[in-house]
Amino acid sequence: MKLIGLFLLSFALVFSAKAQTLLFHDDFNQGLSQWVIEQNSDATVLNSGNGQLEIIAPQGLTLWFKQVLAGNIRISYDAKVIQAGGEFDRASDLNCFWMANDPENPDDFFARSKWRNGVFGNYYSLSQYYVGYGGNNNSTTRFRKYDGNFKQFKNEKIRPEIIQEYTDSAHLITPNQWCHIDIEMKGNSVNYYFNHELLFRMDDPEPYRYGYFGFRTVKNHVVLKNFKVYRPASEEKSAASMRQMEKMDRGVVAVCPSQDSVFVSWRLLQADPQNIAFNIYRQTSGEQAIQLNEHPLKEGTYFWDTTADLSKTNSWFVTPENDAEPVCSSANSFSLNSDAVGKAYLSIPLQIPESAKVGDQEYSYSANDASVADLDGDGKYEIILKWQPSLVRNPPQKGLTGLQLIDAYKLDGTLLWRINLGKNIRSGAAYTQFLVYDLDGDGRAEMVCKTADGTIDGEGNVIGDASKDWRTMDADSATYGKIVDGPEYLTVFDGLTGKALATENYIPDRYPLDSWGGVGGNGNNDSTGGRSDRFSAAIAYLDGVHPSALFVRGWYGRTAVAAWDYRDGQLSQRWLFDSKDADNPYSGQANHQVSVADVDQDGKDELCVGAMTVDDDGQGLYTTGLRHGDALSISDMDPDRPGLEVYGIHENEGKTLALQTPGVAMFDAKTGEILFSIGPGIDIGRGLSADIDPTHRGFENWGGPGGLRDVHGNTISENTPSSTNFVLWWDGDLSRELLDKNRIDKWDWTANKTVNLLTAEDCVSNNGTKATPCLSADLLGDWREEVIWRTADNSELRIYTTTIPTAYRFQTFMQDPQYRLSIAWQNVAYNQPPFTSFYLGTDLDTKKNSTDD
Repeated sequence: MKLIGLFLLSFALVFSAKAQTLLFHDDFNQGLSQWVIEQNSDATVLNSGNGQLEIIAPQGLTLWFKQVLAGNIRISYDAKVIQAGGEFDRASDLNCFWMANDPENPDDFFARSKWRNGVFGNYYSLSQYYVGYGGNNNSTTRFRKYDGNFKQFKNEKIRPEIIQEYTDSAHLITPNQWCHIDIEMKGNSVNYYFNHELLFRMDDPEPYRYGYFGFRTVKNHVVLKNFKVYRPASEEKSAASMRQMEKMDRGVVAVCPSQDSVFVSWRLLQADPQNIAFNIYRQTSGEQAIQLNEHPLKEGTYFWDTTADLSKTNSWFVTPENDAEPVCSSANSFSLNSDAVGKAYLSIPLQIPESAKVGDQEYSYSANDASVADLDGDGKYEIILKWQPSLVRNPPQKGLTGLQLIDAYKLDGTLLWRINLGKNIRSGAAYTQFLVYDLDGDGRAEMVCKTADGTIDGEGNVIGDASKDWRTMDADSATYGKIVDGPEYLTVFDGLTGKALATENYIPDRYPLDSWGGVGGNGNNDSTGGRSDRFSAAIAYLDGVHPSALFVRGWYGRTAVAAWDYRDGQLSQRWLFDSKDADNPYSGQANHQVSVADVDQDGKDELCVGAMTVDDDGQGLYTTGLRHGDALSISDMDPDRPGLEVYGIHENEGKTLALQTPGVAMFDAKTGEILFSIGPGIDIGRGLSADIDPTHRGFENWGGPGGLRDVHGNTISENTPSSTNFVLWWDGDLSRELLDKNRIDKWDWTANKTVNLLTAEDCVSNNGTKATPCLSADLLGDWREEVIWRTADNSELRIYTTTIPTAYRFQTFMQDPQYRLSIAWQNVAYNQPPFTSFYLGTDLDTKKNSTDD
């Protein structure tokens, strides 16, 4: 069985084990710039390259990694002791220090490097852990903890007592063979592994929490490779647990895709023990519940029920194996009536708004983008749905639009409220960006969006002055139908009732109208609201604990980001980032969408606006200069690089063709370092990055020239997937599938073509050629993702959930902060699919990270 759990600050993975986030690594192909050398022989030989470091040390040598390491970490590397007849070929002393500090120089560990000079006795003065593997001419392997008592050391070089020792040949050096070393700091536990065997473990009541790692040898010939430092899952969970996040129930869901069987699945939650097992029960027409499973369910979080009487109403409920008195409740159950037979989806009936007229133009409504949140605090999601009128505009188009409406529904189709944004808010993908999230931590989500005079809340109350009409009504005007005058507001609405709770002036305002142009897109500008009225939005944890709402104005030139907090019934501005003018390097760098992630791994979120990123304090973190773009993906795409990567698609047209910026690029999410780029001067509309081919390590990417590429930008197939819109986890493996229009397809990497898995009959997609669903997310059941489509007649939403078995088990992705926040911003402008903060791909090594350690 492959068991995977998760978590978290960026989120970590726990397979049958501990997933880990790569913090640092060195392949030794760039010299020794990441290391400090302490040696007492000028004859030392250090040869780096080809992924290895060769060390020939005539005397003592310590090689310190420059980065200070803190908290729960795992240090990993491979080593080989050479014995081939050379002068210093000696099977001995494959040693290391870690969490090292100098008590005499607590602020500058390397101040006494020259004094230490590779002389072993001088290292007694440090506080550190030490393993001497194969010391004393390969006769002992020992573990010690040095206390760093320098005053005592000056009188006599006294080492502390040996904590544990091996002298048998099985725990000494075997020359000319690669060995693997892991050192783990986990709370009070200090662990040293050799070839995946736990050699030393110390439960230290006063562990060293931070310090430096040093490789140590003497009179020896050694080769090192694959040096890496990870943050294990325990560290991730501790950091992320500080975040104020929503309560979630078991998320049980049942569908009946055939005439004789029901597929039931449920969530694995962050609080669940790693080896939790479940029992599943069925209750038919109110009768006594019966247990369906013969043995506790430990593999996956799903069950096929083939014995239910589907002519009656059935309820399934799931409980942990150790529940003494299992009880069926709304938090752990799901019911189906007989009319659900033959449907692989859940149906949510909608209340379609009546058709209307503006001027002499009639319009009707279609269900459009959606979001989910717990509006009433019961641990279940409700759906918040934007109704799009058939009369819709996108800047710089002039003309009147229909009224923009937003509904909230329970999953049984109960309409909670309808908000009418009014005639002073235009309808279109660039205008209304709504965010639904628990902003104040009361356990119930709020909605926040841009409003204006005449907005009507869910209780019928009017915001501002209902008599004001700020639209330009002169059909001959360049601003006909636009709103280029009048106040603009930002309003927080109660999630359960739709009542307006707090309203403030929208910041920044639109003026001057011609101040929003720049080098993005075609490089043009206008004074009719074509640049000033382009918006996006997101939720981010700027302090690492509480969510804030971020509202972005401007994509092509000037870009402004306002951060807002909603606390104790008050809406207050946290900060404002503003690129202001075309000379600012952050101007012209914003996308048609945004993404949120903790790119610098400090526990606080950053906002990636496209080719630039804004730090948690409202300051620019970096800009790549690659300019405005149409698509954006952020995740850990390359498991062999530390941190996250960004894959971006960029526009080149009109005046900006001369700049010859790349149409496709992948860059480091923390620093903006461009990892590869393709297509200078080519205008590329769409592209994606996801793991769809298990024969290549890391994510694949496509869009623009070069066919299907690996994570380094190398072409692996001239053919490309038919979709560049969305991806999702649907079948049972760890690759992602393709979501486009009303279809789910899989990339066949052997035949280099797409294969259809599902076509949702009677369902249609949204937003024209972007062909997006209302929403795609891990909404219910196990870790695979659901899709919400509207029916062609707009009478219902259908939630499709997979019924394909899987060998994997994950905690719900909605408890990964980055993934959860991506569901909050998915409805924004040009919708993009969600991504996790951790690497999830078909080449994950689940065997290596065994729980047996």
